[in-house]
Amino acid sequence: TVSFTPPALSLGSYAWRVQGVNADGTGIFSTPRTFIVALSAPTLNSPADGASSTVQTPNFTWGRVSGASSYQIQVDTSSAGTTNCSPSVGAAGLGYSAPVAIDQTVSDPGSGTSVSFTPSVDLADGNYVWHVRSITGSILGCYSNENDLTVDDNTAPLAPNLESPADGSFTK
Repeated sequence: TVSFTPPALSLGSYAWRVQGVNADGTGIFSTPRTFIVALSAPTLNSPADGASSTVQTPNFTWGRVSGASSYQIQVDTSSAGTTNCSPSVGAAGLGYSAPVAIDQTVSDPGSGTSVSFTPSVDLADGNYVWHVRSITGSILGCYSNENDLTVDDNTAPLAPNLESPADGSFTK
């Protein structure tokens, strides 16, 4: 086994291949492989993993990633499994399958240590998972690990509207 570590690479897509050489000559190149150098995944701040919220539009916050121009947050009712990067997943990681409860791009604020997002629509009572990835230009970063969140506004349902039979009526 021979290994080679290149100097630091800029963000972007790359291909690599190897050619063997010995005293008898030069061999053919290997089949090329590709990889992407992307920004790191954001660190999720809040809601914390396993948190409960009585607010149906909870404020989601995560740490800024140096070099990111925007972020993609996804909130859904079920996990896609592995959400961050790994050799078997691919460079951009797995997002949740459409349709999702929230799939929103949020601009980097340009200062501070964190980014926040508050949904414009209520999340129904239930269990959710959420994750975020950093984006710069056309390079999609890896998704963060996911956090679980339970939304329960603790509001009892309204009284039903009775229609039939009418109050005080007789039936046969």
